[in-house]
Amino acid sequence: MLTKIVPLAAAILISGAVNATSDDFNSAYQQYLDAVESGSNVEEFAKQAYQLGSKKFGASSESTANLAINYANVLKVSSEEEMIAKKSLYKLAIANLQQVYGEDDISIIDPLLGVADSTNNFSEAKDATERAIQIAKKQGEQQLAAEVYLSSAEILLKQFNNKKRNTIEEYLLAAEDYFGQNQVENSINNVKVNMYLGVYESRFGDTSNAISRLNQVVKVFDDNLEFDHPIELKAHSLLVNLYEGQGLSDEATKHCVAIAKMRPWTQDIEQQPLYQVHPKVSIDIAKNGRDSAVTVELTIDKSGFVSDTEVIAAKGDRGFERATVEAVKKWRYAPKFENGEAVVAKTQVQMELNIK
Repeated sequence: MLTKIVPLAAAILISGAVNATSDDFNSAYQQYLDAVESGSNVEEFAKQAYQLGSKKFGASSESTANLAINYANVLKVSSEEEMIAKKSLYKLAIANLQQVYGEDDISIIDPLLGVADSTNNFSEAKDATERAIQIAKKQGEQQLAAEVYLSSAEILLKQFNNKKRNTIEEYLLAAEDYFGQNQVENSINNVKVNMYLGVYESRFGDTSNAISRLNQVVKVFDDNLEFDHPIELKAHSLLVNLYEGQGLSDEATKHCVAIAKMRPWTQDIEQQPLYQVHPKVSIDIAKNGRDSAVTVELTIDKSGFVSDTEVIAAKGDRGFERATVEAVKKWRYAPKFENGEAVVAKTQVQMELNIK
């Protein structure tokens, strides 16, 4: 769920005596709203609004809680310290909102999911999601509970990959049970359920079911939407990997081409592989003890296959060079499109082997 923006009431912005702190906060909050609208410098202004709002309204106020959620929602995480800071913002919001509305208020659900999405500890994430689910159930709204199940499964799949698969499966099946019975097949919630069950099944070896679900996701978009959607792109990408993993290159090609049609191309864009095979490093290469690097130019044909390779630069072990060339020949790409037509294109790949 994780709402994009928790608005503050207009009355809050103009209440109280007019002073420097109020003026500074009002200006910062308006800059934040403008940044959300424009899509630029959102994190910077969300932080500024939170810091000034905390001084204006008090660290334990509801307004500060909402500002903390807004800031946490856009805070980018590239280190453990930043993840801890993000999680702390959500926890502050939870504490403040509990103080105002009680332990089981619906407003606590999103920051609980934020905590789950901002930790590397599975037990902490599971505790947060289960509490969010229980709060949703206490509201007596089955759809809300199903949506929280689905959001929780999405978070656990992203954060913990193959860990604790039973919890993820339980959440997804609970969401599937409700949405399957209460919403039309092509509803966005049913599409998401199929998508994440497809991801789940692909990770745990149920390839046939995963392919079936992901093809259903693609079909819903093909049949009902005139525009591209990130979920559709993800489904096509997963299908390329699943089909190639089974040696079904013709089936994979359909989805390579579909991805290419969805992505706008520019002259300087670098094609990214949809399916990769890693170089097989023999024991002899590993024992050689030399760091190695290879840059290979690939020719990508109109179906996304690697039709030709040329070593541009290489250093270190020749065996690693050969292994790299053999591996990249099996890669699959979305073909490049120009003026609505697939064309042959070239791209470069650099592979490194670091011997410690």
